[in-house]
Amino acid sequence: MENKIYQRTNIVFPLSEDKYLLGMKKRGFGVGWWNGFGGKLEPGETYEDSARRETFEEVGVTVDKLKHIASIVFYNEDQIQAVSKAYTATFHGEPAETEEMKPEYFKLKEFPYSTMWPGDDNWIPEALENDGKPLGYIIHFDKDNNFKSIEKVTTEAIEENF
Repeated sequence: MENKIYQRTNIVFPLSEDKYLLGMKKRGFGVGWWNGFGGKLEPGETYEDSARRETFEEVGVTVDKLKHIASIVFYNEDQIQAVSKAYTATFHGEPAETEEMKPEYFKLKEFPYSTMWPGDDNWIPEALENDGKPLGYIIHFDKDNNFKSIEKVTTEAIEENF
């Protein structure tokens, strides 16, 4: 493990029947891109608690059940930027646009990868379709946030080292 301080974050893909709820980021990091909901953990907060809080804040729905689908280490220019856990979620409530995100439903085969984070198409489909234990990924970006590479690892390797 490196000594650099990195962010702990989460990504939530709320699921309703056969469609996933994504949000168009309206401000801040990732503006103009579709993504799952989520963000940084607050001090003392678990990944799951943060996932529930962030989803409610960003789209106004209450998460009923989270399913951990992936653990991801994001590198930028060979420095760890974030260690994330990705989830699918069942929820209740009506999705609502907020100052941060505009929600819209998509079938998995119709995800708008051309307007999502570079590299999302390299891990999201596999992670969402996986019925087994969570998958692990190490994803590298260059200084301009261009996708460079992805490596599949075990979630245990991520959790033991980060």
